[in-house]
Amino acid sequence: MEKPCHLFSIALVISIQCYNIVCLSDQLALNRADEEALLALKAHIILDPGNILAKNWSNSISFCNWFGVSCGSRHKRVTALTLPGMSLNGTLRPQLGNLSFLTTLDLRDNNFHGNLPPELAKLRRLKSMILSKNYFSGEIPEQIGYLPRLQDLFLSGNELSGSIPLTIFNSSSLQRIVLATNNLEGSVPDDLCDHLPVIQMLEISFNNLSGKFSPNLERCRLLQILGLSNNRFTGTIPREFGNLTMLRELYLGFNNLEGIISIPHSPCIP
Repeated sequence: MEKPCHLFSIALVISIQCYNIVCLSDQLALNRADEEALLALKAHIILDPGNILAKNWSNSISFCNWFGVSCGSRHKRVTALTLPGMSLNGTLRPQLGNLSFLTTLDLRDNNFHGNLPPELAKLRRLKSMILSKNYFSGEIPEQIGYLPRLQDLFLSGNELSGSIPLTIFNSSSLQRIVLATNNLEGSVPDDLCDHLPVIQMLEISFNNLSGKFSPNLERCRLLQILGLSNNRFTGTIPREFGNLTMLRELYLGFNNLEGIISIPHSPCIP
């Protein structure tokens, strides 16, 4: 009677070992995908003044130890890619979308150019996309607005054109939208605040945006910074702006606006 139990135990051990081997194999494949995504980025950087990536991003060491790369302690997947202010010149590759555990992408203050790859929308865990002060051109991919956890979208100081995708204004997780100093055109939807319940900062100054301000902006109850200056907005400044009790900074200058606004706590209104 002991033999069947013994055989069952052996079968169970073999099953567990096979399961572990399969899991390990899958994990290694995912880790390779992360490494390949980073190497694809490196391969399309044409200028690295400090030679940091050229020297440090090497197969001789784990990619989790590469400069600017952070990995999670459990799965050893890339969770953050932070390379700000390095004067890197190159383009972003679609493979970046394979960094499926990425929560922070910070490439600000470099010389990246070209279009933003729509594949960035595959970064379903991404919370912060910080690509300001580069030379990105073309339109903002509407797919970015579908990122379910995105809180910070910083694309200011580029050469982006076209209209702001409506999907951006419908992304309920966004807290800070900074698209200033581009070549964006079009208007701002009247029901913006209905779809951005936690928005704290909306900075879209220095573009070619037009249209009238909606009184519904008062529904953005958490709004602290509102930058709309240096555009082509027209009409009367809504009195309802005075109901934004959290507002600290309001920028309306250099538009075709008229009227006055009274805000009890006197924010900065250039």
